[in-house]
Amino acid sequence: MNKLTYKEIADKTTIPKKRLDAALIALCKPGVQVLIKEIKKPVFESDAETVTLNIEFKNNAVRINLIPTGVAKLAPNEVAEQTTKENEDILPILFSMLNFSNDEINSVNKAREELNK
Repeated sequence: MNKLTYKEIADKTTIPKKRLDAALIALCKPGVQVLIKEIKKPVFESDAETVTLNIEFKNNAVRINLIPTGVAKLAPNEVAEQTTKENEDILPILFSMLNFSNDEINSVNKAREELNK
């Protein structure tokens, strides 16, 4: 499953449209191209537009933020709480999409707990 429509991704992730668009566009940028858009425009005009996983992508120098940050000005503790909640909501979805085993998920959760102590 290397090719998905925008609608399939949106349905599977349940990420709000604005955030999903920002994340997908960041992954489709010409300098990055982790994903390859069917239509070479910086917007998703149709739910039927396809995105293909670039199997050839390799670049250790590229850092990708999969969870775009909002533009609203919040106090630092509010930002931390919001980000933590978003991560807790999104991580299980990403794990299931990437076919992580229960042992791998438990290992990641244990590491996160250790970091939060």
